[in-house]
Amino acid sequence: MGNKNISVIGKKLDIFFSKFDFQDKVGSIKLSEKDLESKADFIKALQKVTNNLDNGTYTIHHTNELFARFNIVNNQVVGLHKYSENTGIIMPCWNYFEE
Repeated sequence: MGNKNISVIGKKLDIFFSKFDFQDKVGSIKLSEKDLESKADFIKALQKVTNNLDNGTYTIHHTNELFARFNIVNNQVVGLHKYSENTGIIMPCWNYFEE
């Protein structure tokens, strides 16, 4: 695994729907080490808990810190953002993936 700046394995992470400046909690996910081995594994884990969510942009938070941002279209996770739109810094989830 790559360099990790926060420990999220086995911890409950909250999923929020982002619309304008409002965030609505829509669920949570608990990730295993296997779920974070690659981008594809992470998306597969996300897909299991997000298959009933509306189209839009969602974020995952760990203790009030942003961990990941992704898009859903037609019940499918179609985009995992690599960089923060606000700061340009790489999203923490990407630090886990083996390149």
